[in-house]
Amino acid sequence: MGIKDKQTYGEYFWAMQVEAQNAFDEDMEDALSPYIRGIFGDIPEISELPTGMQSFLSALAEPPSAGFGDLLKLTGGEFAAEIIKDAISPAMSMMKRAINRRAKETWLTTAQANTLFQRGKITEPYWSLISESEGYEGIIARQFYDSQMPYPSIPDLVLYGRYHGDPDNVRSEVNEYFDVGTTEFKVWEWLQLQRMNTLQVQTLFRRGKIDKGSLNSHLARIGWSGDDRDFVAELGWTMPNAMLLTQGNLMQDKSASEIISDISIADINPNYAKQYLDGILTKPSSQDIIAYELRRDPKLSNLDKELKRIGIHDNYFPLYKELAAQIPPIADIITMAVREAFTPAIAARFGQYQDYPPPLTEWAEKKGLSKEWAERYWAAHWSLPSPQQGFEM
Repeated sequence: MGIKDKQTYGEYFWAMQVEAQNAFDEDMEDALSPYIRGIFGDIPEISELPTGMQSFLSALAEPPSAGFGDLLKLTGGEFAAEIIKDAISPAMSMMKRAINRRAKETWLTTAQANTLFQRGKITEPYWSLISESEGYEGIIARQFYDSQMPYPSIPDLVLYGRYHGDPDNVRSEVNEYFDVGTTEFKVWEWLQLQRMNTLQVQTLFRRGKIDKGSLNSHLARIGWSGDDRDFVAELGWTMPNAMLLTQGNLMQDKSASEIISDISIADINPNYAKQYLDGILTKPSSQDIIAYELRRDPKLSNLDKELKRIGIHDNYFPLYKELAAQIPPIADIITMAVREAFTPAIAARFGQYQDYPPPLTEWAEKKGLSKEWAERYWAAHWSLPSPQQGFEM
């Protein structure tokens, strides 16, 4: 018995049905497989699927034999349904909106009405109408309304209980407002306790109120890992600022390398520690520099450079040079005037310039006095004879 060796009418009829079904499947495959191939061709990610799934999809695109017709029909139907659904979705949404605009059937929900009623935006009859439209009995609607009212949290109630009951035992006070389980209440109560923070623990350690073991225990409870606790303990100490450290090191005659190292410990970038040290060390005043430069070179050829090193702006170099040229005090100037030092011809006639020592010019210039002022000082330094001495002469 078989399709190829038909003997009876029944076998012949059965074979014809099989052949007809095969022909029908092949026609269906010929009709649908091009579309399936087109769809799969637009999906580049197929090559990334497992080999077995790729083989299955290839069979749908290129059916190897009859029998795939029903599968192609179902697959094509699913694809078509999804495509049509997506295609008409905007139109269906438009149609729904048009119907809703005419029907105006959508109401506020009871939850929305509760919020508006709480805020005083709607009246109680309107609120009742909305809750009744959703099938709520009056008492149940009121309970639903109460359930949506703002209510203190458990932490808020624990805090309230401390001020309105026994601060060390707030359980009874909290239970009047909230049913908290015994086990959970212990957790809630502890969570509302104040706890020392890292800064407070470090302060207690610095003041000697707790030892290193207690410090580490507190830091562990706060949440610091064992690897970091020693670092946190170190951070609890205040470092002197870089300037104080430098002054102390100078007093203790520390080496330059130690001073630079400590400056960096005090939060100064190591790359700039040397500049920082140069910046904070005491420098001579501008007057001291002028006095020193006058002794070295009365022409002050190096003054600009030295002034710049202590922070004097370039624009003021001429000012300092001008002020370096001393003018005698007014009392000395008066003496010079009285003794004719400003009238060289008269002073010379009376011999006031006699015995003027040349080194006086050099040393006067080192004090900022010009040769002219030095000569005037010399001319005025002679003591005038008294009237008695004049009579005796």
